[in-house]
Amino acid sequence: MALTIETRFEKSVWSEWTMLLKQLSERRTRKHFYPHQMNVLDDIVKKFTVYRREQVTLTNTRVHVFEGMQSTQEEYDTWILQTREIKEYANTLETCLANNTVDEFVSYFKNLQNARIETLVAKVQIRIQFRDEEDAVEGLMLLRKRGLQMKAKEEKKKAKEEKKRNPPPPPPRRSSARIADKNMENIKKNCRGCIEDQPNQMAHMGPHGCLGDEW
Repeated sequence: MALTIETRFEKSVWSEWTMLLKQLSERRTRKHFYPHQMNVLDDIVKKFTVYRREQVTLTNTRVHVFEGMQSTQEEYDTWILQTREIKEYANTLETCLANNTVDEFVSYFKNLQNARIETLVAKVQIRIQFRDEEDAVEGLMLLRKRGLQMKAKEEKKKAKEEKKRNPPPPPPRRSSARIADKNMENIKKNCRGCIEDQPNQMAHMGPHGCLGDEW
């Protein structure tokens, strides 16, 4: 199965193991095995090639956490610091080969790489959790606001329907209007046209007439 290397995290892991393989091909490294132990060196090269693929695959299973997220300056600085530590330790490979402690070297080298990606994953997951909590709070506030709006709309609709069923009483007449009505009633009591219920307008005019005192 073809190995896909896309992110800078996977590229870093691949590059670091490639750097070790390059050291194994150098003359100063090969002299520790020449001429009778070249098969041992070949076995180490094969193992390192397998380790390179395994470590890239392991990193690939963790980088999905970073989808849609950009590294902060703190996360970037932490990555750079741990990468520098890995590169410095890689320079001890020749000594480990001479001391026959390659297995210990590989174990610690893998641990450094794994710790680097796990540290970054932990930091990003904290940011993701914080972002999700903020989104949840914002969503709840939006739902509450929408609920209040719907409730206010429903109450307004009920009040409108109640007003239609029970219209309010007409406002009381102003005192000036009531006084005018009383004055008109007094005038009509003295108006001959009103007393005799005359349809003729002239009958309501003249002295004490409800339409005026002038002819």
